[in-house]
Amino acid sequence: MSVTHVVDIFLAHTSIVKRNCSISYNTHQACLSKLNESVSMKHIAQELNTSPNFVSRVLNRFSSDFKTDYHHLPAALHIDEIKSTKDAQGSMSCVLMDGDHQLLRDILDVRTLPALTRYFKRYDLEVGIKFVS
Repeated sequence: MSVTHVVDIFLAHTSIVKRNCSISYNTHQACLSKLNESVSMKHIAQELNTSPNFVSRVLNRFSSDFKTDYHHLPAALHIDEIKSTKDAQGSMSCVLMDGDHQLLRDILDVRTLPALTRYFKRYDLEVGIKFVS
């Protein structure tokens, strides 16, 4: 006489949580939203009842979306000054906009000529701007 054990495995599927993950999409979105604030990752983790490692993973996953591409400049580049926040080096900051697509390109803490020169020297030499306003 043999005894056979049958094991049934049940895995619930939901649109709230990614498969094989225990942290909801809403928590991921809240973490991204809080990463825009000037608070520590540990503070964000405490507010969301998660670990600082989770906050770090979310930041690393989306950090490439916010990095400047130094291999391409738009044909039309708009430069403007804005009033800086308290954590900036100078009283005025510099905003760079893509004139072709009306997209924010970058924000520089300072608007001095040496700072702008350092910034644009990061780009490849063959990258050229046709129009600056």
